[in-house]
Amino acid sequence: MTSYSASELLGRGFLPAELPPIFTSRSLGAAYPNWQAQLASCSAPKDAQVLPTTFHLARPGTLRRRLSIPHPLYYAQLCSLLEQKSSELQSAFAQSPWSRSIPEPDPDPSRRAFKVPLVDRLIVEANAAVRATSRYLVQADIAQFYHSIYTHTFSWSLGSKDHSKKWFKFDSQERNQHRSEHAYQLVHFGDELDKKLRNLQDKQSVGIPMGPDASRLLAEVLLCSLDKKLDTELRQQQIVVHAMRNVDDYQIGVRTYDDAEKVLALLQHHLRTDLELTLNPRKTRIIALPAPLEDPWVTQLKGIVSAAANVPARQKRRELLRLFDVATASRSEHPEEHVYSYLLGILKHVDVDRENWALLQHMLLQIALAEAGTIRQILADLLWYQKEGNSLDLSRWKDVFERIIETHAPQEHSSEVAWALWGLRELEQKLSVRVVSAVLKMKDPIVSLLALSLASQGRCEDPADKTSLINSYQNRVTVDGFWGEHWPLVYEATRQGWLTTPSDLLNDSGYRLMKDHLISFLDFSKRIDPNDQDQLKRYGNP
Repeated sequence: MTSYSASELLGRGFLPAELPPIFTSRSLGAAYPNWQAQLASCSAPKDAQVLPTTFHLARPGTLRRRLSIPHPLYYAQLCSLLEQKSSELQSAFAQSPWSRSIPEPDPDPSRRAFKVPLVDRLIVEANAAVRATSRYLVQADIAQFYHSIYTHTFSWSLGSKDHSKKWFKFDSQERNQHRSEHAYQLVHFGDELDKKLRNLQDKQSVGIPMGPDASRLLAEVLLCSLDKKLDTELRQQQIVVHAMRNVDDYQIGVRTYDDAEKVLALLQHHLRTDLELTLNPRKTRIIALPAPLEDPWVTQLKGIVSAAANVPARQKRRELLRLFDVATASRSEHPEEHVYSYLLGILKHVDVDRENWALLQHMLLQIALAEAGTIRQILADLLWYQKEGNSLDLSRWKDVFERIIETHAPQEHSSEVAWALWGLRELEQKLSVRVVSAVLKMKDPIVSLLALSLASQGRCEDPADKTSLINSYQNRVTVDGFWGEHWPLVYEATRQGWLTTPSDLLNDSGYRLMKDHLISFLDFSKRIDPNDQDQLKRYGNP
């Protein structure tokens, strides 16, 4: 039986993967067995709000993704419950005949807690299998899935809505009478999940954290139950389907348009009545088959990369120009698609030759300015090319990163500012006065902690800026701050000695627990490893 280890969920599945590499929760997972027994006695003061830290992730166009970093002590309580109920989770997952996203623990300690079930190539193959004998395809995506989940629905999904309603109407004597029945045990498990999730977010019952790996388990609990119900009803109506679900994305192949409409109506009905969720109208449609498995711009970009293989440097230069022009035009036509990210991904398969490096670097500079969410990918490429002996135009990159910070800091765009700060760190550049001034206006605790950590390493052009950061952040250091959304800054900055710890915080049981067990969320040795790119820089199958 698969066991969902709380230590692994805390150590390798707590912080979002999209944070700069200095952020880690390894010590949290490693220390968990030593402080697990003390969890129940550590809770926030009655008047304190327990709120997750929000990290705003850049996406193409105007959309953004809101990732959550819950308080580690309350998240540990959730993970402890998930570990205890591993067999129940497995039974819940086994219901679905459609899911291709059931989390599987990854034994590689250098990776996330769970494997990625479907990489891009396998998604295409899975989609092809769904379409193979179908004439119409129902594509459906749940609107704001993680943020819209109603936490009470876990007891409905695990033990049925009827049993759940009965359970909550029972008095204590009736509950004791029915507690041993399997259906009510599942309702009780769902109720415990509901409570643990609400404890993460000031008792709110709408939404679960997006970012931590445990949420992938929770998502499957709800949707595997829905898959089973849909499959059963479709069989009863003798509607033949070939279906696949990847997290909240449904691909359902059917024989007739009438069947497609019935499938879509049934999906909408059960989402609304069973889970109180809705479909995203922009991403939900019925498609007549056959239809392209990939967007035309994807196929076009792949073709250019293939054409660039094993050609002289001068011809490769022309292909690079064409690749950039096609990607830029495609981005204009499809502003909500990850065109530049995809371009950077397939460029990893191209050895551009040293004489074309200057051209590529200028392209990368323009992409970074146009779509700051790509900085994470661009940095990995820059460091690889630098390792291979290509010189970086450091003054231009410094200017670009500074401009990105100045542009995005007033909008509280976490990921753009954090990765631009990290870009300055990776390229051994110091924080200018204008960068620190922009960061000081942000409330984001991840950006604040990153800036303070860089300042503590002497990475400010003006040493007085370190004092400015300290003076600005010190007022966030309170007991309420430790339990609220500023907990990463409050805990780590005081643990490191950058900010002063007031006596009431020193006496807080949760703060003492974490500090006494030497839990840290920063690893100063971590950098982007350019060697990880080696295998991708050879020609392959993009």
